[in-house]
Amino acid sequence: MRILLLIIMMIFSASGTGFQNENLFVKIPKNFKLDFKDYNKQTNISLLEFVPKNESVKNWSKMITITSYTKNINLTASEYIQRMKEMWKKHCKKSYTKILPNGMQNGYKYAFIKMYCSKTKITNKEELVFMKAIKGKTRFYVVQKAFSYKPNKKTIEETMKYFQKVTVFDTKKGNGPKILR
Repeated sequence: MRILLLIIMMIFSASGTGFQNENLFVKIPKNFKLDFKDYNKQTNISLLEFVPKNESVKNWSKMITITSYTKNINLTASEYIQRMKEMWKKHCKKSYTKILPNGMQNGYKYAFIKMYCSKTKITNKEELVFMKAIKGKTRFYVVQKAFSYKPNKKTIEETMKYFQKVTVFDTKKGNGPKILR
């Protein structure tokens, strides 16, 4: 649990906001490591990429990517997902996308998509990506879990459960995960 809290705080340390007000809750599996971190002051985008401990962002089988737009963007979560769907189809000819149910958690709207490409231009591998976009009050958040292979049914079910727990909460409202109280 302690490592999890450190990771959550790390997500926002790049923007200097610390662990106050609006926060993204993402559990990083124990066997993953942070392999890439960037904060671009010009675009106000924070990016973190986690891969299994014995892999790298250059050669991975699974990856969790967390993107935080530290200045909220002028899109709804559904609009963002729709744009990602269009971009995915442009960059991968042999692909499919499926928009999954949208919803609301802790007062924040989210949208969700599953995307598949038989061979991406970046990695030259097949790729299956689950992506959840959350429209915060002060920021916009995107969490992806990608596989460079076709995962089995059990792994997909576990991934769907994983994304149910990816949420934004506001410390002022007290609607965060129980471990934070």
